[in-house]
Amino acid sequence: MAGEYRYGVQSFVRSLCLGPTHALSLSSEVPETARARAVHAVFKLLPIAHRSLLQRLIKFLTRVVEHSSKNLMHADNLAIVFAPTILQYEEHIDPLKALEDQSSAQALVSLMISHYDEIFEVC
Repeated sequence: MAGEYRYGVQSFVRSLCLGPTHALSLSSEVPETARARAVHAVFKLLPIAHRSLLQRLIKFLTRVVEHSSKNLMHADNLAIVFAPTILQYEEHIDPLKALEDQSSAQALVSLMISHYDEIFEVC
């Protein structure tokens, strides 16, 4: 099950980070609400089990952010910690490509946490 989840989420990330929606999902030139809508559209393509698991995890992380005044864990900090686990990429020989993938994954996780309602609660 973990392997299937990882494959499904990796496909999700590739379609956001490496596919045609890359500019919408991660570009700072596009408003965050538009990026959130793009992520929502791709999120709906995940199998139901993967969607449910990812949604529950991100919901938990939004609850952690609600207490950021005490725990200092804002969306960006949580993304740094959780992105490598949630969005594992294939190993790269090129360290620059690995760094770019890591940065994209962190931006995506931060966006999902910050815009949970727009991405996960919209039907």
